[in-house]
Amino acid sequence: MPDEDPDAVYIISEDPSAFDAEDSIYITDLRELQRNINNPLLAPNFAVPKGSLSVVAENIEEYIASWNNN
Repeated sequence: MPDEDPDAVYIISEDPSAFDAEDSIYITDLRELQRNINNPLLAPNFAVPKGSLSVVAENIEEYIASWNNN
């Protein structure tokens, strides 16, 4: 997404298996989730084409734990 921070990490807010690459899918910026930890529903989410996303981790718990190993 050209207008977004290239280092931003997004969480897919929906089950991606039901979507084709050209379908829109909702995502949430991980930083926004952290800012709204007490009420995650306040973190904004927005639709993007599924095909424009790159998967960096399948499991958020393992992904976050990997930060401690770097």
